[in-house]
Amino acid sequence: MNEIKEQKFTKTYGDYTFELRGYKKVMGHDDSLPFNASLYINNKKVAACYNDGWGGEAVVQVNEKYRGLYDRAIEALKQHEPDTWYQRINNLVDMLACKMEDEKFRIKFIKRHMGSLIFANEEKIFAVPLRTNNGKLVCVQEAITHAQGKRTVDAIVEKYEKQGYEHIKTY
Repeated sequence: MNEIKEQKFTKTYGDYTFELRGYKKVMGHDDSLPFNASLYINNKKVAACYNDGWGGEAVVQVNEKYRGLYDRAIEALKQHEPDTWYQRINNLVDMLACKMEDEKFRIKFIKRHMGSLIFANEEKIFAVPLRTNNGKLVCVQEAITHAQGKRTVDAIVEKYEKQGYEHIKTY
């Protein structure tokens, strides 16, 4: 079985790579995603970030030790994203937090449906359980040990890949 690895979500603008680490969803209101995290720029922990979930944008508290790096990175962000929503660091932090929350859901989903075929695209993730002719559930690992089961798995994978879904291999 392949190990399920959590993806990192970063955004790079010029020479500056922005990344959230230590992300944790917290109790808060439900108008936006409540979280705590640290903002790293070029692997330096430059700020503490949080959103209370009351609909406002993320709060970014800069560590003064890295103020120069932060300011240069913000200028690069503004140059590469002129007149867009991401131009503001608060919005970029919120976007990265949402991607991290989606990733946590993806990993939990995959673990919950380990015996099934799993497919995903940018908008959704779903499982296709395997059943015998009499309706009994069979896990993928067992199905591929038999010629007919392997052909069935290959046909299902081909069908969904033609529709633009990625097969997430868990066996």
